[in-house]
Amino acid sequence: MSVQSIMTTTVISASPDVSVRDAMQLIDDNDIRHLPIIERGRLVGIVSDRDLRTFERDDTTSLREVMSHDPLCMYG
Repeated sequence: MSVQSIMTTTVISASPDVSVRDAMQLIDDNDIRHLPIIERGRLVGIVSDRDLRTFERDDTTSLREVMSHDPLCMYG
């Protein structure tokens, strides 16, 4: 089985400067659990719904402050 055969092709992502509150809305609206963080066309981090729920829809904290940095990725 290849990665390409199981991966999602339409990816919802966010900028590292997006607020936790806006990211939670994006996650809720799209019924997803993980949000890749993209900066200048490059994957720089990832957050999960669990990571964000800790901040209770905080408007002042950015994803840059809470994301897991430099995630490993695989290309299909």
